[in-house]
Amino acid sequence: MSSYLQEIICYLGSDHVFEEASALLEKLLSVEVCAKQIERVSEKIGALLQAKQDEKIEQDMVLPSDLIDSQEVLTYVEMDGSMVFTREEKWKEIKLGRIFQLPIREEPAGIKHSEYFGHLGDAATFLKGLECLIPSVKCPIFIGDGAPWIWNWVNKCYPKAIQILDFYHAMEYAHGFAREAFPEEIKRKSWIDGVKNYLMTDRVGALIRHFELLESRVKPEHLPLLLKLKEYYQRNQERMYYGFYREKKLIIGSGAIESAHKEVIQKRMKLSGQRWSKKGAQAILQLRTTKKSAKWWSVLDTIEPQKMVA
Repeated sequence: MSSYLQEIICYLGSDHVFEEASALLEKLLSVEVCAKQIERVSEKIGALLQAKQDEKIEQDMVLPSDLIDSQEVLTYVEMDGSMVFTREEKWKEIKLGRIFQLPIREEPAGIKHSEYFGHLGDAATFLKGLECLIPSVKCPIFIGDGAPWIWNWVNKCYPKAIQILDFYHAMEYAHGFAREAFPEEIKRKSWIDGVKNYLMTDRVGALIRHFELLESRVKPEHLPLLLKLKEYYQRNQERMYYGFYREKKLIIGSGAIESAHKEVIQKRMKLSGQRWSKKGAQAILQLRTTKKSAKWWSVLDTIEPQKMVA
């Protein structure tokens, strides 16, 4: 099998179900390659890419960035998890990270290039790989939900970084309590608007005191939700200066990583009826992140000219 055909197979296999990739290959190039062979080639090359990446991680290599780091350019790191169905452990989380840089005055729509890293497995391995892709800048900006494993790692490895709790996660917790405690829509909306106002004017401490006053007023069945909301805000209070962040033209939401989940993972790996082996899922994930990171050249480097892939 020529290196060119292997590349085409990997390209199709990274975007399409293997049966569909087989049909496309026959339609476009009049080449008959069965779906199983497309699966084998795609997973083989994906696994080789993963091995190369793992070797770089072990050597603690930091990949160079082509973008200029200056006070006018901000480096963002966002990460989150998405579930895929595996044969061995049923639903298992893929952790995905997205790194991008923006001039300080541009909105997220201005993102022109991103680096992606994905891992099906433990947080430690994921974070070690992600770290190799983060440019060496003085003050990266991390945006995430309230998962302690994220912020413990940021505190340890990037003590000077700006940490931002995703605004929409913060509001989601408030909405969860409000839906139960305020069944009347007008009262619920008024309360939610008040919470948003507190957050956007950097008065999280005052908002927490408001929650404490509510503890004696809400129905007993609503108290656990209120306490959960208060604890979440207390734990992340230093990451919730949204008024300050917006004044400085910083992104406060995780829309970039949410869209990455759809583009990198869901479009290919969460289709109806799919069940992945963990090994196969990681291999296809590697092809997807390589392609979306505009690093397809590394696939070509991995495929040795005229080498047969079983």
